[in-house]
Amino acid sequence: MAADPRWAWGVLLLACPLLAFWWSSAADEPDLPLEPKHEAATDAGNPNAALEILPDLARTDRGRPIELFRVSDPNAPSMKIPPSELSRMQLYKVSERLLRMGPASASYNCHGWVFAGGRYRLENPNDVDVILKDNGYVAATVPQEDDLAIYRSPIGVIVHSGLVRAASDDGLVLVESKWGPLERYIHKPDPLPFDVTARCTYYRSARRGHLLRGLEDVKKTPSPRDSSAARDGNP
Repeated sequence: MAADPRWAWGVLLLACPLLAFWWSSAADEPDLPLEPKHEAATDAGNPNAALEILPDLARTDRGRPIELFRVSDPNAPSMKIPPSELSRMQLYKVSERLLRMGPASASYNCHGWVFAGGRYRLENPNDVDVILKDNGYVAATVPQEDDLAIYRSPIGVIVHSGLVRAASDDGLVLVESKWGPLERYIHKPDPLPFDVTARCTYYRSARRGHLLRGLEDVKKTPSPRDSSAARDGNP
């Protein structure tokens, strides 16, 4: 039978549709998750599963406690950026001129860099509002170097924070901020690649630096612009 050409052609005619069906089914199968399913399920039930809470470490100038977090598992799903956001950030980095100021790290976020020296994460946006109130910050129409750059959603929720690094008379403003678990960049104020609807407001205070009380001895995450020990404690 194997030597009979008619039998061979019959096998081919039968096998080709089956191979085509298998190929199309395999192509439609979703990619396997990068993390084991039990880790993803645990993290979905508790967004802060990878974080250790430090409730008594820091406080505002009026003494109100601010919850900070230490990362216990930097590779947990909650420490990663969703693929859609990551794609927008990558496109933004290609289309805009950015200055990279620090390496990628999940150990601190944007608020943790501004108010905790880049050593911890500050997760609750409401706590940022408390800090603004208790530490004497007022909105500034014309930004100056070292002002806060606070980004809010259309409904007023704080979604991002940074520091003004340059503000010229001709209107040029540059902000330095930490992009989630990614790098820290100097960039133009608007728009944010991960939230194009957010708008920036600048804040200023008479206090020295932006570190929370209780963190005076925390050595901040270094930045190339910091050239002397005299600036320690001013993120």
